[in-house]
Amino acid sequence: MVVVNVKSPESLNAGTKAPNDISNILKEKFNAKVVDLILGKNVIGKIKYKMKFFFTVLKARLNKEVLVLQFPIIERNFILNLSNKEKTVIIIHDIDGLRWQRKEFAELEMSKLKLFKYMIVHNDEMKKWLEEQGVEAKLISLELFDYLCPADLKEERKSIDNVEDVTLVYAGNLTKEKSPFLHQLEKEKMKFKFNVYGVGTELENLKKIVDYKGKYPPDELPNLLEGNLGIVWDGMYDDEDEQNCLKNYTKYNNPHKFSLYMASGLPVVVWKKAAVAKFVEKYNVGYAVNNVYEVNDIDFSDYEIKLKNVSEMKDKVRSGYFLSEAMKVCLNEMGIKEE
Repeated sequence: MVVVNVKSPESLNAGTKAPNDISNILKEKFNAKVVDLILGKNVIGKIKYKMKFFFTVLKARLNKEVLVLQFPIIERNFILNLSNKEKTVIIIHDIDGLRWQRKEFAELEMSKLKLFKYMIVHNDEMKKWLEEQGVEAKLISLELFDYLCPADLKEERKSIDNVEDVTLVYAGNLTKEKSPFLHQLEKEKMKFKFNVYGVGTELENLKKIVDYKGKYPPDELPNLLEGNLGIVWDGMYDDEDEQNCLKNYTKYNNPHKFSLYMASGLPVVVWKKAAVAKFVEKYNVGYAVNNVYEVNDIDFSDYEIKLKNVSEMKDKVRSGYFLSEAMKVCLNEMGIKEE
């Protein structure tokens, strides 16, 4: 098995965390060879990147190896056509045409995805959407992105007797463009406390509403989050913007911060119409609400049960369980028992 990992410069956001985790899980669990490609910024760097990608795909095909590509893929279709459909797996991180509601870009992405036969997608909602776009590949739901981290969680989560005991945790991009709901919150309407982690350009104003806890590398975050509920939210604080890009996309994707909270042992609060709400209900790991202020009215009598369920989920995401299970299904569909 060969897995291609496109590298970008190190940063304090989680942009490279998921693809790096996927490479490491496949290397450990399936003895995969990881090919790191540096996405060059200048002309020479871009040429080197494309040449290495070309020869990686060609070599995998000639050696009849399983090739794992992580989507989005910037390569042209004629290069992707070199890959062997019968032994290529696409793992989807994002579908930008769906995310930004750009029809022409979505059509370009679909033209690439339709080249392949095996695909690991976020969840059943994304699977259904791809089928509606005419993708005929074998689509396997990941359910949840794994989240590898070095040390185990030391802090025990505090129990919740009433809403005054609640401290919500939000980690991510804190700008008004990405997380407008944070900037809409009115402190007098919140019976709960709010801790946030990440980067943003308007932190001084935000600090008047919530407690800002700083920015940290994604590998360290699970062991640093202080609170007892993680919130997965995009767009405005309610659902009046549900057709807009940010919130609409959550109907189909698995936000990586959801995995972060699971790795941190945090039950979650999610939007009721988000795709991950089905996961929350299935495994009883949190609460679904229509708007952020509904946290004030949640019955937390079963919080300890959810905390126990998340503790079990924590061990799975930290060990690469979900990708391993999805990849086993892929290999089985290919008729490969072991790699």
